[in-house]
Amino acid sequence: MKRKLLYVLLLTAGTIGSASAQTDQEMLDRIKNEGLERSQVMATAFQLTDVAGPRLANSPGLKRAQDWAVNALKPGAQ
Repeated sequence: MKRKLLYVLLLTAGTIGSASAQTDQEMLDRIKNEGLERSQVMATAFQLTDVAGPRLANSPGLKRAQDWAVNALKPGAQ
C-alpha cells in the first residue's frame, strides 16, 4: 500500500514538473516587454520617496503617500 502511494506521488510530481518546465515563449516575451517598455517602477518610487517624503507612523508624509496610493490604484487612474 505504501509502495503504491509512493509510486503515485512520484508519478504526479514528475507530471507536474514536466508541465511547469514547458513555457509559452510568446507570453514570456509579452511579460518582458511590459517590464522593459511600460514599467512604472521609477515613477512610483519617485512619488513615494521624493514627493511624499518620510512616512513615519501618523506623519503627514504617511498620509500623503496613502492618499497618492489610493488615487493611483483606482480603476481608470493613469
